[in-house]
Amino acid sequence: MTSLNAHRLLRLIEVTTPHIGSEYHPRIHGLRLDFDGTMLHAVASDRFTLAVARARLDTAPDAAAASWALTIPQPDIGWLTAWLRRLPGDRTVTLTPKASKLTLTTGTARVTAPARGDEFFAWRDIVRTALANPLSEAAPTSLSPSLLARWEPLGYGARFWQPAAEQPVVIVAEEFLGLQMPMRFAGSPSRDDDIAAWAASLGDGPHAELTPPQPAPGAVAEFEQSALRAVLRATADIYSAPHTSPLFSASVSAGCYAWASHRFLAALRTADPRLAERITREVTNELESGEIGEFAYDAAQEAGHDPEKWRAEHEQHKAKRAPEQPANA
Repeated sequence: MTSLNAHRLLRLIEVTTPHIGSEYHPRIHGLRLDFDGTMLHAVASDRFTLAVARARLDTAPDAAAASWALTIPQPDIGWLTAWLRRLPGDRTVTLTPKASKLTLTTGTARVTAPARGDEFFAWRDIVRTALANPLSEAAPTSLSPSLLARWEPLGYGARFWQPAAEQPVVIVAEEFLGLQMPMRFAGSPSRDDDIAAWAASLGDGPHAELTPPQPAPGAVAEFEQSALRAVLRATADIYSAPHTSPLFSASVSAGCYAWASHRFLAALRTADPRLAERITREVTNELESGEIGEFAYDAAQEAGHDPEKWRAEHEQHKAKRAPEQPANA
């Protein structure tokens, strides 16, 4: 058995599915899940591109855990992806392989996908060969734009490099490796031919360059910065205020919750960067709306708590502390 959370399993499928081969090549007309005892890999290829994503298990793997590999047919990827999207992101999904099926189990549900245990192509050998190719001086190459579009699910930050013009382009992202074969044309124009063809349109003038794209700071980075600044402000107030003052208590509470927010967000970003970014943007919008009291009330009820009881207890606590406030002030 192999276990990881729903979002990480969904990520493996989403970034590799665009590379599944056509129905005319049955062996690659599906998504290969390959567990080596430590990492779960998702592999897909259409012979022109190859995508490999991987994820560690949620718990330390058993030293005796058996490796396994199964191919889920392409027609079953759609409903399996939809099922995973409906699960809470932190829900643990356990994968149990059999000879002709793969069972996915959560605490409340179980689904079974047909799977093939037949021989898959030697994807490890292909990737290892591509990575070992010696780098040569950059040369013109031809790439299919339609194939380039398949890397879009990776988002921002993928790195591309090519050892030589006729060797596969290597695509590297977080816990992801990909290959794309260049196109081959007989009698392709040279670089000098391309420059000459555009000379009339471009004319003469000074040299200039485009500004390279920079990654946006993103909601996660902004929220983490705000949380850390809040911790530092709170701790500064702690040391400057008397222990009996309301400012001291408020500073301790604010500092603790700001630090907890930073730590939880850092953990979520490590586990699932996309989910961390989405949740942080949602939280930021909720905070700016000024309605977090209503949101908390509804969330407490949905979780089975009694927010009215909490409110009454808080009012009793304030009434009890009221005589102490003038002296503390």
